[in-house]
Amino acid sequence: MTTHYQQVLNRIINRSSKINEVKQELSNLRLPYAYFKKYNILPLNFVEGELDKYFEYDRLVFENIYGSKGSLQLDMEKFNMYDNIHDILQDEFWKKFYKIHNLNIEIYAELTNRSDRTIELKQVFPNLDYYFNKGAIDENSYHKLITNPINNIKATIKMNKVYIESDTQKLVDMDNEVYDKIPMDKLPIGSVVFVGCSSINEGLIVEKICPKTIKFRKHNDPEKKVQVNKDRFEFKIGRFEYQVYSMRDRQYANGVYQYKNGEVVFSTERKCRYVDKWVEE
Repeated sequence: MTTHYQQVLNRIINRSSKINEVKQELSNLRLPYAYFKKYNILPLNFVEGELDKYFEYDRLVFENIYGSKGSLQLDMEKFNMYDNIHDILQDEFWKKFYKIHNLNIEIYAELTNRSDRTIELKQVFPNLDYYFNKGAIDENSYHKLITNPINNIKATIKMNKVYIESDTQKLVDMDNEVYDKIPMDKLPIGSVVFVGCSSINEGLIVEKICPKTIKFRKHNDPEKKVQVNKDRFEFKIGRFEYQVYSMRDRQYANGVYQYKNGEVVFSTERKCRYVDKWVEE
C-alpha cells in the first residue's frame, strides 16, 4: 500500500515532469530558428528581420495546438478554448465568413454549436491569418486568439508550481510531525505503552501480540500479567493520546517509538510525557 507521504511525493514528481515536458516542447518549437542563427545558414539580418516573426512563441504554440494538435495541453480544461470561442467569434465574424465563401447566410442560422466548432477546427484556425487579413476578425480578437494558448500555458505552469510548493511543504510538515499512536499489531515487543488520563496510565509492557489479544506485564509490577482483547484495547486507548517507550528502568526511558509513514521508528529526541525523566541521551 502506498503511504500518504509517497502519494504526495508522487504528485510532486508528476507535476515537475509535466512542467519540464512542456518547457522542453516549447523549446523544441523554436529549434529551427536557433539552428539557422547558430550555424549562419542564412544571413543574420534576414533571420532576425524576416524569420523571427514566424518563430514567436505565442504563434508557434497556437499553430501547434490548433493546427497539428500537439501535446502542449497540460490540462485540457485549462487549454481548451472551444468552450468560450464564441466570445471572440461573434455573429459579425460568421456573417463575413459566409460572405467570403459566397455561402447562403441562411445556412448559418441552421448550424448547431457543434457544427460551428467543426468549422472552427477544420477551417478557421488553420487559416486564421487569412480571415484576419480579410477583415473578418478584428485586431483585438485576433490578438486574443493568438496569445491565449501561451497565456494558458504560463498560468498552468504557475498553478503546478504552486501545487508543488504546497506539496513540498506538506512533506516537510510530515517529516516534522510525530505520530505517537502506533497500531496495535505494530507495537514493539518489550516496549512500554503509557496512556494519559486512563486506567492504564501506569504503563503496560508489551509481551506478546496474538491474532486477537495482546499480552502485557504491568510496568509498576512486572510480575503481574494482563491479557486484553486487541479490539477492545484499541478502542479504549484510541480516545486518548499515548506514547510507546523503550525503558531502561522504571524512571528512565531510552527513547520513544513513533509511527511515521507506515513504519515504526525510534527516536531519542522526544520528551517523555508520562514518566518523570527526559529521554536519556
